[in-house]
Amino acid sequence: MQALTPEVIAAGLRDKNEKVRVAAVRVAEEAQTAELIKLVNDPSAEVRLHLAFKLSGLPGPEVEKALITLLEQANSSLFAE
Repeated sequence: MQALTPEVIAAGLRDKNEKVRVAAVRVAEEAQTAELIKLVNDPSAEVRLHLAFKLSGLPGPEVEKALITLLEQANSSLFAE
């Protein structure tokens, strides 16, 4: 069995299928934080949810900014319905 390489995970983060992106977010490593942050505006709520869980365990001001953006998006979508 082949191990998931950073390249395979990065490709998964860019996949058109949201389930593939969710799986890639879940297995991504801290070294891929910059690639994860690019998903803050992903059209899939499921991807953004898993992204929030993943980022919440990572350090850094750019991560905090991404989490704030995710929370603001979630809050505004609650009132848009």
